[in-house]
Amino acid sequence: MKTINLSIALFFISIMCVSAQQNNSPYTNLVWSDEFNGEGVPDPAKWGYEVGYIRNGELQYYTEARAENAFQQDGYLHLKVIYNDPIYDESGTLLNHKEGNITSASIMSKDKGDWKYGRFEIRAKVPGPNKGSWPGIWMMPTENGYGGWPNSGEIDIMEHVGYSAESVHFTCHTANRNGANAVGHSITYNVYDDFHTYILEWYEDRLEWYIDDKKMPVHEFYRPSLDSKDWPFRRIFYMILSFSYGGGWGGRNGVDVTKLPLEILVDYVRVYQAPPDTSVASVEKDAISLYPNPVKDILNIGDGSRNFKEACILSMNGQRLMKSTNSNAMDLSSLSGGSYLIELTDADSNTVIRKIFKE
Repeated sequence: MKTINLSIALFFISIMCVSAQQNNSPYTNLVWSDEFNGEGVPDPAKWGYEVGYIRNGELQYYTEARAENAFQQDGYLHLKVIYNDPIYDESGTLLNHKEGNITSASIMSKDKGDWKYGRFEIRAKVPGPNKGSWPGIWMMPTENGYGGWPNSGEIDIMEHVGYSAESVHFTCHTANRNGANAVGHSITYNVYDDFHTYILEWYEDRLEWYIDDKKMPVHEFYRPSLDSKDWPFRRIFYMILSFSYGGGWGGRNGVDVTKLPLEILVDYVRVYQAPPDTSVASVEKDAISLYPNPVKDILNIGDGSRNFKEACILSMNGQRLMKSTNSNAMDLSSLSGGSYLIELTDADSNTVIRKIFKE
């Protein structure tokens, strides 16, 4: 019975250490927010706009500070896609010339709200089943320090496509993993039924995505290496709230303009970081470099602040599979492909547990 209890305890301790960061997040200091309690267009001190036809062959023309497409009302931000809505410049030239004359909005916090690391919490409601809609809550680098997309990275806190309304998607893009090969995860979750809270926790060595009050991340991505092609998430990013229509993903199964207009409603955006008196070392005391991850043979363990006296590989249910006193590297070639936990113990008997993936 003691053996069984120990195994169970190991399982829950391991999973909690890896996955329950949300419960004891160091990011408790609210540094930026918008509750959308005003009227008219979004607060210009916090939000700017993408304007025009931007990407992915999408059908909408993003407008700037146009209340028909982006407005605050009854405590919510409304981003609205409108069909047969021609708009003209001062000379009378039609701006949204694509078929359908569709308009929408994409607001961004660039140079008004830019952050590196933190907890990003957005409560929103997406539209129901349809063909064409593609709302997103995402982040882009304020400066392309590693080069143009995808080299400097992209973090998608949430994406939703109308033709697959029962699913919600969490993704990030890097130079080595982007587009169809991006680091992503999709779950079945009927988010269009009501408001839901989408959360990203961004650390020095990992990204964790949460939805609502779930205690375990629905998706997580650990830094595979120190190469910027694997991990460009070490510079400041800004947030985008957008409602695109059609294009490479939203329009994959065609569009049905009879469903328009459609809206995404946003209740609030809140950004938390560590309190000012919290040291970076304290926040990132568990940041470990494990690379490559996924690993095929040799897993390298790098940490500039301390040495580990022991490294153990555990199965996902807490069973100890492998032990090494060489904390700089481990040969995992004998393991089958799949997910594992690595438990690292330092000279003071403190432990850090992280998830690894074996090819």
